[in-house]
This record gives sequence, C-alpha cells and structure tokens, in this order.
Amino acid sequence: MKDGESQTRRAVLQTSLVAMASVAAFQKAHAMVPIVGDRKKTLPVAGPSWPSYTMDREEYQLEDWVVHHGEGKIGVKYFEFAKSPAPNLLFTYVIYPGCSEGTHVHNFGDEGFEMGPYDEYYYILEGCGVMTLGDKIIPVTAGDHIHTPLGLHHGIKNTHTSKNLKVFLLAVDRTTRTETPTSG
Repeated sequence: MKDGESQTRRAVLQTSLVAMASVAAFQKAHAMVPIVGDRKKTLPVAGPSWPSYTMDREEYQLEDWVVHHGEGKIGVKYFEFAKSPAPNLLFTYVIYPGCSEGTHVHNFGDEGFEMGPYDEYYYILEGCGVMTLGDKIIPVTAGDHIHTPLGLHHGIKNTHTSKNLKVFLLAVDRTTRTETPTSG
C-alpha cells in the first residue's frame, strides 16, 4: 500500500470512529435504548434541560424511494426529530435484493435536500453488498463503517439474491439547512 493511501485510509477510519462515537454518546446522553424483540424498555421522563427528541417506534414505517437514481426502490426511514433544523440527517435504508442507492457525489455549493454538501457515514447493520467509492468497488457486510467525504463519488448496492441490506446513514451537512426531505 502506498503511503498516501495509508494516510487516507487512516484519516477515513479516524473520522468514521469519531462519527460512531458521537452517535453512541448521543444515545447514552439521552438514555435512548433499543427495543429488544417485542419487549419495550422504558425511557426516563425528560427533564427541562433535555433537548427534544421523538419516539416513533410504534410508527416505524419505511417509505420506498428511488435514491440518487439507483436501481429499483429502497426502504427509507428518515428521522425528523420533530422537524427541528439540524446540520445532520439520520436515515436507515433497507436495500432490497438487487436494488441500490445510485452513485452520486456531494460538493460544497450543492443545494437542496438530495444533493446538499454532505459528508456521509454508512454503518452496515445487516446483510452484504458493494459500495462504489471513487473508482473502486468494495464489498461491505454487517459491522462495516464507511465515510464518504465531500467530492467522492459513492453509492451502495445489495448484491444478495434473497436478503435485505440494512444500513444506518448519517449525513453531516456542511451548511445550515432547515429543509426536510420529500419521498421520491
């Protein structure tokens, strides 16, 4: 591996770890806990110093969107946090077999929800597929985390013939935005 490639991989890994630690810290700070099976865990009552948050576990429904002109539609859940403006967007994708988020790129100066100036962090929750990162295509599987900085062409595809690829996506907006997405 060339020294420049090694430094780039190290920087991507460090940034990805920072993003994952930020999500974990947010969850811990706000006492967010997962649902285990059909058993719900109770969240403490929010005090006056807590930021707002939404609890839509009962209403968790995916919307099928064509994302970045990808192949087929994918299930998307966008977490709106009570429609409050924020510089980050949180999504889960359920990419059905043979479907994809299309290859795309985000740059400074891009406007609008879909092509805004985002650094994106993908965390593979379940399944397997491939990601396009620049001119490379790499396999991804559960537990992988990938940072796609501004200016890097990227996309993800489910290559499995019968199982869904589930992905958590954090998009960090490099400007202040108040828009919310609309389904595709």
